[in-house]
Amino acid sequence: MTNKKQIILSIVANTLAMLVGTGINFFLTPFLTRTVGVAAYGFVPLASNFVSYVAIITTAFNSMGSRFITVELHAGQKNRANEYFSTIFFMNLGLAAITSIIFTILLLFLENLINIPGEIETDIKVLFTISFASAVFSLITNVYATATFCKNRLDLKSVISIVGTIVRTALLLALFFLLPAKVYYISIANIAMNIAEGVCNFAVYKRIMGELTVNRKDFRLGHIRSLLASGIWNSVSQLSSILMTGLDLLVANIYINATESGILSISKVMPGLLYTGVALIVTAFGPQFVIDYAKEDGNKTMLSTMEYSAKLISFLTVIPVGGFLAFGIDFFELWVPEQNSRVLFSLAALTMLGDAVSYPIKTFDNVFAAVNKLRWPAIATLICGLLNVALMIPLLKYTPWGLYAVAGTSTFLLAGKDLFFKIPYLSRIAGCNVGTMWGHIFRYAVAAVAIVGISMLTKYFIPVNNWIVLIIDAVITSILGVLVNYFIIFDKNSRKSVLLQTKNALARFQ
Repeated sequence: MTNKKQIILSIVANTLAMLVGTGINFFLTPFLTRTVGVAAYGFVPLASNFVSYVAIITTAFNSMGSRFITVELHAGQKNRANEYFSTIFFMNLGLAAITSIIFTILLLFLENLINIPGEIETDIKVLFTISFASAVFSLITNVYATATFCKNRLDLKSVISIVGTIVRTALLLALFFLLPAKVYYISIANIAMNIAEGVCNFAVYKRIMGELTVNRKDFRLGHIRSLLASGIWNSVSQLSSILMTGLDLLVANIYINATESGILSISKVMPGLLYTGVALIVTAFGPQFVIDYAKEDGNKTMLSTMEYSAKLISFLTVIPVGGFLAFGIDFFELWVPEQNSRVLFSLAALTMLGDAVSYPIKTFDNVFAAVNKLRWPAIATLICGLLNVALMIPLLKYTPWGLYAVAGTSTFLLAGKDLFFKIPYLSRIAGCNVGTMWGHIFRYAVAAVAIVGISMLTKYFIPVNNWIVLIIDAVITSILGVLVNYFIIFDKNSRKSVLLQTKNALARFQ
């Protein structure tokens, strides 16, 4: 299978997994806000955020494991690959014990750390307890999940994700329809999903990477130092991301109240789903960038993959971004009619734009890991994260901006970092023209404006007043948007290539 076909297969499988998850969130969010309340709903993502805070420790050791194993396997060094594999497994057992202690301490003092309404305190503690247990289990089984990356079979990873999502969905339906509604049912379903995915990851590992085995004799302290030396910058990046976007719900809970934190969490659902979709595409390119770099003509091959990925991700994401900006208020009015749709849309748009600015070059983040140049991106993100906290809290305390201060500061800083640091730094380490990267951003911006214009015209002639009309408008916008994208995103040579590939694909069905 060719590299491009493998990437496309991974993206398709990832997209299917995301669509299943999106469908669940689409129906679950309004159901939960009506049954358990906005305040209780806001604790669901907050519990996940607490897990991510502790995961900063484990990221330092785990984030580069797949990269090291992949490089050794492609270099024909099976023994060294097995040493990394075994070292990661035993290292994670120790980390699981450490994080369990940290989680226990957090649970003991949870009501002193965040504002929990008294009537739901027990439910929220159960929610956090199960969420923490789920994180520990995932850490123990983490090493088996590296197989799909190392063998460039991320399509199998997506199939595993779909299996886990089906388990989660079935359990959620059973719990919410057979028993009185409780917010912690979500964490019960999540740990069931993690267990199912853990079992599947082990089965896939045995099938595609069974040549590697966990062996106590292969444990190497030196490999821990290598993993930590590279992964520490991913930990810094994760800390920075938390400072940028992972503290917003916590800050809203502490400095405003639990209800406002819940409103913010609702507004983040759709931008979060889009970001997840983009992340899946980015992930699909991860193994290929490492493989490209490992070749003799590494940089040249990698530049070709970068060009391809920028056009593909631009083509796939600009329609949902532009469409949401045009139809966002209508969407929230239909989705959660009991909430203020204009406030939700304003917060959602602020959240989305911070990431969307750099979507065309988002896959290039893989380059940092591939060439093992993680320090300066991590430092830049950390500086922005510290600035975010330094600005956000005073704005909350001394201005009437409220949730807009929480959503707006991180958006401004994220966009600035990506545009004025990431682009020049990437061009230097990858050996490409900085103007080429700016060209991807410019074409994406032009296409986004065009999509918004098409969407507004469509809505003007076919006003939205129910879900069916919204879907019709979205379909019309998408069809016209594809045509616009074809001429804006792709250059002349790319258009010829797309036409040829489309003809060949159609011919196979005849």
